[in-house]
Amino acid sequence: FPFRYQHTLYSSCAWRDSHRTQGVPWCSLQDLVTAAGEHMNSKDGRGSTWDYCSGHCVTSHLECSPVTPECSQSMILQKCRERNIETGDNVATWCVAMRDDQEKTIHVKCPED
Repeated sequence: FPFRYQHTLYSSCAWRDSHRTQGVPWCSLQDLVTAAGEHMNSKDGRGSTWDYCSGHCVTSHLECSPVTPECSQSMILQKCRERNIETGDNVATWCVAMRDDQEKTIHVKCPED
């Protein structure tokens, strides 16, 4: 720690894009970040540039809620907020959307409220 992912500086394990980690918080491997601290994804998407966080790691607080009625006609299912566990400050916000007709979900930028 720290590492930067999708324009967010993390000083704890991340929940963002945890649909790629079977719903488990993760962190960037320290020796696989850029000089600026940016997380590097593997070129084929299957490399070991991150690791699962164990119960001993500091993890941010995650709260997800159903979307507003205005979004109910879209593919958006939930709006999620990651908060710093110590300060309560917002770390990141994203929405969970249906990816396809096979009931798979993906994390996406939320529409403007």
